Amino acid sequence: MKAIFLVLFSLTAFISNGQSSARWLKNGSVKLKYRPSPLFYLFNESATNKAGSPGWLMLSVRYDAANKKIGNKSLWLDDITMESEVILQGIYKSKAVTILLKGKTVFWSIPMDGKKHKALGCIPPQVIARFARKGNKIELSKIIARVTFYTSSRKILMRIHSSSNSKVKNYFSKLKGSISSGILTVEDIIMPRNKTPWGVFNYELYDVIKPDSPR
Repeated sequence: MKAIFLVLFSLTAFISNGQSSARWLKNGSVKLKYRPSPLFYLFNESATNKAGSPGWLMLSVRYDAANKKIGNKSLWLDDITMESEVILQGIYKSKAVTILLKGKTVFWSIPMDGKKHKALGCIPPQVIARFARKGNKIELSKIIARVTFYTSSRKILMRIHSSSNSKVKNYFSKLKGSISSGILTVEDIIMPRNKTPWGVFNYELYDVIKPDSPR
């Protein structure tokens, strides 16, 4: 038991120090797509989506976990945060602005099982309609995204972009400012899967999301 504890302690310290972090999560991708809200039919209740709704803007994330074990059991990484960022061109108070939407998902624990994993970041249709310059929808070709996985000590495990174009990566790193400079940042608007209608579907195919701490 003592030997196992020392191994666990060493692995935790190894991750916290940020060493070889790229080995834990790899082959990541993020794709953007619109999806209509799933409908639930109840007795004596109709179900429909709002006419003209753009649907949810979904960040579909895929990645491979490393295959790391202690004995015959997979190592688990606790308190991993997935931070999502989306940049789009929109309208705010009748002015054309660059909009940065943000959100995060905190995973209770992710197994290093050598398998493919998936996650979702979800932007409500009302948000897209609010900022669209024309109609209620923004073309996917005009939206870019970045997703970063962090340890509890804020070490980067993996960072992925919706495009491999180097200009996209540079744009995220340079985007700073305020509404006065034509940039609007909206925090906590990219929702984790468990706070959307998809939270009840295929539950065991996703890693467990950590519950919100009571205030």
